[in-house]
Amino acid sequence: MFSTRIIAPIAAVVTLLAAVAFWNVLGPIGGAAPAIFFVAAMLLSKPKALLLSFWAVTLFIPTIEILAPPLLVKILEQTFGVALLGVLLADAVIQRKRLPGTQVMNGLVIGFLATAAISAFINRVPAMPLAFYLLTYTKHYWVFYFALRFLEPKDCRMIFRVMLVSFAVQFPFNLAYYVGLNPLPNMIWRRFVDASIGTVGACNVVGYFMLACICLLIAYGRRAALRNRVKAFVFGVVAFVQFFFTYTIHAYPLLAGAVVMQYALFRKRATGTLARIVLILGVTLLLMAALVSVGPLSHASRQIFSVDTWRYNWERMKEGPKLEAYREVLLRGSRYLNYPFLGGGPGNYTSNIAFIMNRPLAQLPHMFYRYEALDRRRVSMGGSILSMTRTGVIALWGEVGPVGFFLFWGAYVYAGWRVWRQTRNGRYHSRCRQALAEAFVPVMTVYMILNVITEMVPIHQLNLGLWIWAAAVWNGDAPEQAPERASGAAPDGARP
Repeated sequence: MFSTRIIAPIAAVVTLLAAVAFWNVLGPIGGAAPAIFFVAAMLLSKPKALLLSFWAVTLFIPTIEILAPPLLVKILEQTFGVALLGVLLADAVIQRKRLPGTQVMNGLVIGFLATAAISAFINRVPAMPLAFYLLTYTKHYWVFYFALRFLEPKDCRMIFRVMLVSFAVQFPFNLAYYVGLNPLPNMIWRRFVDASIGTVGACNVVGYFMLACICLLIAYGRRAALRNRVKAFVFGVVAFVQFFFTYTIHAYPLLAGAVVMQYALFRKRATGTLARIVLILGVTLLLMAALVSVGPLSHASRQIFSVDTWRYNWERMKEGPKLEAYREVLLRGSRYLNYPFLGGGPGNYTSNIAFIMNRPLAQLPHMFYRYEALDRRRVSMGGSILSMTRTGVIALWGEVGPVGFFLFWGAYVYAGWRVWRQTRNGRYHSRCRQALAEAFVPVMTVYMILNVITEMVPIHQLNLGLWIWAAAVWNGDAPEQAPERASGAAPDGARP
């Protein structure tokens, strides 16, 4: 009888032979592609392992891009993404199991996809920009449904640990750049502002990543035993140091707002949290003072935190290209679009996809950066975000109109509201689920705010992880039943 045990060795040998053949014909990229397909295929019957592998690939894509050819990186990312989608569709057809608590989410997703399809049809969007748009702006939908279908409440501990490990790995990765020990090439080493390129991307992305870490550690530490609180505090200090490594100025008030919001939303269940928040903010101020006064980058720190720098950035925000783009897209769309209510078509106007694909609407003057005749130092300080004309708000409003805009971001708002409501009702019984739920709400809020100043949806390292996080806490645990009375009487509300 044929044994299934020999399937894996046979597949490995066939893959090796295919890799050698493709290497000889197509070079290194062709040789690596069969191995990627083989690994993805082996994980098709293990959905949780497939999800974690996809998540790891997504997190390390910026690092892989430094070492591997761009085409190979695309093959790696899209292979695992398509494998996820294929398993999700196959399981949905075979099992026909409805996912609980997704009625509102289903309506928002279907509504957005329908709006995008109508907008693409009436604006005659070519197939290529539309395909790239759907791969970029809808991938988090099927990642969310995949995680919701296959993750169980007990997997929250695994999700929690994966998040902490992925947070922690940023610190040695970035610190090595400062001390000159990182073997990977840093293409912009001479610009200290961008020296903190972590595994998840540029310095600002690492800063947002650390913000989520700090919120998670605060939520976990307030309920844990003393030993775990000490661990959470140590992790938190490391996260703060990493946070300030990135010099992402606009993230500082966002972090303060997220911490205050986390306390305000759950204050009825947060005994002693205010004292911990004061302690954490005190440590933050001490770290800032150290960086500005005696830190290794004290000169650069004083420049960044100076009043002149903040005034300059504010003026740049008011008079720069970002606000001009907002006025043109939100208020004057009828000058450029035939159907402004449904936008200019997905992948056709205001998104990075349209810019990369050289779509005509993306070439309009208000969609370009306006470089000013300033010295190089002042341009580098605050110019990376403040000069961008593409944001998450503009990208959605300009291409799918206000209808698609509210449907798309409505899913984010609903996810935050649903988790907040269940947390307030005490629907999470384990410490890890409770911490994930409490931290999720301020992090989701910060993510939506960030899309006002930059375009975050295509940054899959954050967006896809955020929706895996959402799936892990989407449905709370069953309400705990009150214990029966010692006298043997029936519980309240029950008939004797």
